[in-house]
Amino acid sequence: MAETNEALKHLEKALKIDIQKPIIWIQALTHSSYAKWDKKNNTGDNERLEFFGDAILKFIISEHLLNKHPNFSEGKLTKIRAQLISDKHLAVIAAQLELHNHVRLSYSEQKTGGANRESTLSNTFEAIIAASYFDIGLEPTRRWVIHIFNSYSEIQNLEDASDPKSQLQELLQRNKISLPNYTILKSEGPDHKKTFHIELTCQFRNQEHKTIGIGPSKKEAEQEAAKLMLLALKV
Repeated sequence: MAETNEALKHLEKALKIDIQKPIIWIQALTHSSYAKWDKKNNTGDNERLEFFGDAILKFIISEHLLNKHPNFSEGKLTKIRAQLISDKHLAVIAAQLELHNHVRLSYSEQKTGGANRESTLSNTFEAIIAASYFDIGLEPTRRWVIHIFNSYSEIQNLEDASDPKSQLQELLQRNKISLPNYTILKSEGPDHKKTFHIELTCQFRNQEHKTIGIGPSKKEAEQEAAKLMLLALKV
C-alpha cells in the first residue's frame, strides 16, 4: 500500500491534479501480469482503461491540432497526430513522468525489464488518461494532457516538422500568392554522384525573391532552396 500511495502522490504532483478516486488510478497502474500474479489484487488490470484512454487522447490531440492550425490540411493533421500519439512517443512522455517506477508488474515481468518496455509505458500512460477522465472529468484531463505534451514531448517540433517546400507553399497559399517556380540551373558530376543547382523564384509582398539550392538530388536541392527562401522572407 505504501508503494501505491507514493505512486499516487507522484502523479498528483506531476500532473498537478487532486486525485479523488485512488482505486481507479491504482488500476491504471496495474499491468495484466500483476493482476494474474497477485491473487489478492482486487483492482483488475489496466487494459480496459488503456482502450478508453487511447480514444480520449486521440480526441484531445485532434481538437488541439484542429484549433491551433486552422490552415493545415486533413492529411497533415493526421500525420502530426500519428507521430504524437505513437507508442514510441507516448513511451518517451511516460518515462519523463517516471511511470516505469510506479507501474505494478509481476515479479517475472519486472526481472525481464517490463517496466521500461515501450508498450508497457505507452499503455500505462493511456490508462492514466482514462483514470483521470473518470475521476476528475474531461476538461481537467484535457488541460493536463496538453500541458504534459507541451512540457515533456516534442509537440512543437512535430507540428513544425513539415518540409520547407510544403511550408513555403502553405505560406503563399495563405497569402493568395502564386506558387513558387523551381528551375534547374545546372547539374554537375558523374551520374552516381551528381550535384544539382536549383533556382527558386516567388512573389511575396509585391517583390520577386530568388534563392538557389544545392543538393545531391533535385528534391534535396529544391528543399534547400525553399529553406533559404523561408529565411529570406523572415517567416
